[in-house]
Amino acid sequence: MRRLLSQSEFMFALAEEVKQIADLMRLINSGGMHHVHGLSARIRSTICYMKNKNDLPLLQYCASLTDVPLTVYMPGISWVNRGNVGAVSIGSRIFSQRMHSDDIELDLDLWLVLDQTVFGDKKISNNGLLRGFSETRGGAHHDKSVDPDIDEYMMCNGLTVGGYGMFNLMTAFILEVGLVICLMGERVAAAFEDCAH
Repeated sequence: MRRLLSQSEFMFALAEEVKQIADLMRLINSGGMHHVHGLSARIRSTICYMKNKNDLPLLQYCASLTDVPLTVYMPGISWVNRGNVGAVSIGSRIFSQRMHSDDIELDLDLWLVLDQTVFGDKKISNNGLLRGFSETRGGAHHDKSVDPDIDEYMMCNGLTVGGYGMFNLMTAFILEVGLVICLMGERVAAAFEDCAH
């Protein structure tokens, strides 16, 4: 018979995910672009909501144990890129701190449900974009087909706060999300340690 994990075991699992995400980000920033796939799978398992599952993702669950808010920031209307690249409109960026005076402060879960990425007449949420890449390109599991929207998104280039150069937009997006997860995961772990002492 299986047993439920303790709170400490959940925190240990989160700490291990954060270490893996940080390691993969370092490898990508050193030129190991093939690690983007592994990073996307780690992000999927740490913050993404899955279809037909009511469980909180790992980071959100651990934050709920410590009452740590998962506050993120996204660009305000004054500097977000609303232009189109082909039929693709750039979706939400994400930061762990305010980068510009009019950045918008919101909860991670609200950021995940925002559907600001546009492919032609189709909108997709940040959660859906992360899962879509991870499930068709990232090795979380291997679909027999690739969503053409994900392919189109990968052909666009963009800068990222979480990396050291120019990447395709999917990589830049994944690196920014990875950086935010690392910083939030460390805050949650520190709060748990403080409660334990």
